[in-house]
Formats: sequence, structure tokens, C-alpha cells
Amino acid sequence: AEGMFIGGDHPDKIKKQVDQIRCQATEQGRDPEAIKIFVGITVVTAETDELAQQKLEEYRFYASPEAGLAHFSSSVGIDLSTFADDEPIPYQQTNSIASVNNKFKEQQLTPTDLKAQHVLGGRYPLIVGSGATVAEKLIQLVDETGIDGFNLTRTVAPESHLDFIRFVIPELQQRGSYKTEYKQGSFRHKLFQQGDRLSSVHPVQQFRCQNSASTANTDLKQKQSA
Repeated sequence: AEGMFIGGDHPDKIKKQVDQIRCQATEQGRDPEAIKIFVGITVVTAETDELAQQKLEEYRFYASPEAGLAHFSSSVGIDLSTFADDEPIPYQQTNSIASVNNKFKEQQLTPTDLKAQHVLGGRYPLIVGSGATVAEKLIQLVDETGIDGFNLTRTVAPESHLDFIRFVIPELQQRGSYKTEYKQGSFRHKLFQQGDRLSSVHPVQQFRCQNSASTANTDLKQKQSA
């Protein structure tokens, strides 16, 4: 992998996942920083903290906690509709997103708890506030966990992304945490600064087929001479 997307609702749990991934990379002989790690987030932002809270309340008016629970149900591979609202949900091993499903190992959660956590329908951490508030929280999350960036979801399209561009990006730029211009090259080069293609030390290089063109030419000459 060159990039990995992880889930997590608390900084300490996110950091634990990041540390485990980087440790496993080191054990496999890789540079632990050669894997970029991103966590999903949901952001509601506006000109001020108060206006952001008002926008959140507007979104909550239209949102369906039951839909959020159904979405989470598909993520963990468990039919959560079979549990009463205040019934603790036991851990069950499924073919689902393991890092999400592990929540039932670590916490006593009920459908009511999950509805409160997924009030806007998504399962990612919710960050609410002005551009400055959100920027500070994002920078703090990076510093505390060691992640490389975020997978930004949207609650309302295209408003959520446009709000982030308008209010949060300038604040991140002022703090030196976001680019002010585009770099040249492929997306891979922009992330790693090691060229447009996989680096020579990437593990995949050992699986490449070498000299395939010269072999084909040799076979053709042999057939012609025969």
C-alpha cells in the first residue's frame, strides 16, 4: 500500500492504529513513513462557531438517525434492527470493516448510542465550528495521532465541500498546514516527492517481469532462423 484509509472516533484509538500500521511496515522492511494514512471526517463549518452550530441544527432537522444506523449496520455486517434501543450490542466477528466493528469490543454500545453518534448519517467523527476552530482541531488531530491527512465526507453536496474550501482552507494555509499552489507531477509525486512512478525500493519491484521485450525479440529471431 501507498495510502491507507482508517476509521476512528477518538484520537487515542486513531494513534493506536497508526502506530500498529507503521510498526508492521517496519517489520516488513519498509520505511514506516512510506505509507500515507488518512482518517475520515465530517465537517460542518461557517463564518463563526455560532453559525456553524446553527447549520448543524438545520442539518439535524433533515437527517435521519435511523438511516445512519442502517449505514453503520452495513459497515459492521450486523443487522442492528434486531436489537432494542437500549440493548447492548455484543461483538460479533464478521466480514466487515474490522476497525469499525472493534468498537463493540471496546465499548458497551446500544442502538440509541449509535443513533446519537451518527446523527448526520455518516460514521466519521464530526467537527463543527468556524474555519479557525476546525483548522485548529484538524492540526491538533494530526499532531496527536500521526496521520497524514483526511478523507473529507460531505453532508450536503456541494455545500459541505464549498464551505470547507471557503472557511477552513485559508485558515490552514495561514498556519502553514495546507498548500498555497499546486505542485508539478503526478499525485504520487505530490505525496511522496519521489517521482511519478513507484520508487525503486517499493516492495512491488521484486514482482516485475524483467527484460520481457528482449526475450520476445530473441524468441522471434529463433523462429525466423528455424
